[in-house]
Amino acid sequence: MYRGYKIVCVTPAGRERYLRILAKYILECPLVDEYHLWKNTLDRADLDYIAALGGSSTKVRVIDPPINVPGDNLFLSISQFFLGCIASDTIYIRFDDDIVFLEARFFERFLDFRINHPEYFLVFPNIINNAICSYILAETGVIAPDGGFYPWCMDLTAWHHPRFAEQLHRSFLASAFAGDIDRWHFGPKRLALTWFSINCMSWFGSDFESFGGRVEGNEEEFLTVRMPMLLDRINCIYGDVISAHFAFYPQREHLDSTDLLDQYRRLQDGPGKAIQGGRGNVVADRSIWTPRLMSTIQAIAKASVDELTDIDFIANQIRYTGLTHDTRRLYGNDNVFMNAGIPGMWQHPMQLARCLEYLAQFKISRVLELGTGSGWTTTFIAAYLLRFNEHLSVDTVDFQDLCSSKLTIEKLLPIRFHLGKTSEHFANESFDLVFLDCDHSYSGCIRDYSNVGRKARICMFHDIKDTFVRQHIQNSGGVPRAWEQLRMDEGESKRFVEFLDHSDNVDIMGIGLIIDRSAPQGPPID
Repeated sequence: MYRGYKIVCVTPAGRERYLRILAKYILECPLVDEYHLWKNTLDRADLDYIAALGGSSTKVRVIDPPINVPGDNLFLSISQFFLGCIASDTIYIRFDDDIVFLEARFFERFLDFRINHPEYFLVFPNIINNAICSYILAETGVIAPDGGFYPWCMDLTAWHHPRFAEQLHRSFLASAFAGDIDRWHFGPKRLALTWFSINCMSWFGSDFESFGGRVEGNEEEFLTVRMPMLLDRINCIYGDVISAHFAFYPQREHLDSTDLLDQYRRLQDGPGKAIQGGRGNVVADRSIWTPRLMSTIQAIAKASVDELTDIDFIANQIRYTGLTHDTRRLYGNDNVFMNAGIPGMWQHPMQLARCLEYLAQFKISRVLELGTGSGWTTTFIAAYLLRFNEHLSVDTVDFQDLCSSKLTIEKLLPIRFHLGKTSEHFANESFDLVFLDCDHSYSGCIRDYSNVGRKARICMFHDIKDTFVRQHIQNSGGVPRAWEQLRMDEGESKRFVEFLDHSDNVDIMGIGLIIDRSAPQGPPID
């Protein structure tokens, strides 16, 4: 009992791999009187675990489906269990089976808020990986998602996108292991006529008794929208107490393939039990994507010579870092590695990997890039070339300031960011490598090549075979036309190399190098 109420936790059960974490939180809390496992699976191994859990504690009761067999209908199979959650002296807390973290003193703080605010129909905690909670975290400045999403429970980024969910978890875990969870709190937020994913919620049994616990149709819509409207009530998120929800079904396959579940297991054992090594412990900042880029910089810095000259290794680092979100299927089979917004590399992984492996043979000290964009390609190229050229210096130029990570990047790599400059500002300087990825029109490409590319030892072009760039009417043939023209004009005096790999065997992107035949080769790295 707590403050005169019996406390009953319920879970639609359940997958053993997650439930082992959740059950420990619940069963170790002295405030919980009963834990009801709603039998909601047909998997034999999971059923055996549920039965074993039921025999492990007097608190646990395994509840058989009262009407419908699990699996026949997702909505009916769960909704039927609410019929038994209407005791007037009871507060119920429902947990999805993949709630994998509860903040210290979760139950006491959550129940105090619930009891102190009977005016709310449902109360939710601050749920990590819940689309509406993610929206609030972004709006209150706790995280910087670097890509927009909406306060909708099935938002295509915050609910659907697996890499967004991964980075959100990693950012939260970094704070949790550092003892800095408080920065994720955002106070109470009231909800009205808002469909909310009920990963974790609480209610008074007396409130559900008023309609007999009969939940019709989609349980989330009925409980978070229809019933509050009929009762003239509102719901509330208590943002100062945190739970973490592992995955929605579009995210699950990807998240299950990561080390995140192991991280949450170790977090349950205490902050000192964080996994050492790997890529799970990179300290996060407000941008949930920056740590992924920083992790790649570290991986390249630690890589062996054999790895740095292995095209598959390089391509896999690009994939891990993440690709800029684009709905045109630019990346073919690599589309699954898109990030959820602007941050990312607007590159085909294998094209850039082959290009960098080729560039490793040359001595490159001064680099100029036209077209910084999000800065991720700049950063990756600089991190890679630095392993071969200890005196590397990179200047990158753009009209727009789209690189939210530049202050962090400048501390780690020899990169200078220039805003508002063009190729004309560098026309009197010499570079070992110039990368043209800015003005994709034919005239703009030729102008930039004339200003800085022609006298560079190596000039690198992006989108030399890109159908979209060629067909854009304002580009007048764009980079592809410029590349073809330069091959005709300078093919005898300079060397031309192309990297056109694409899983769909189409003309998308493409990287080209124009190489001065006197470009010096560098020594092998140690």
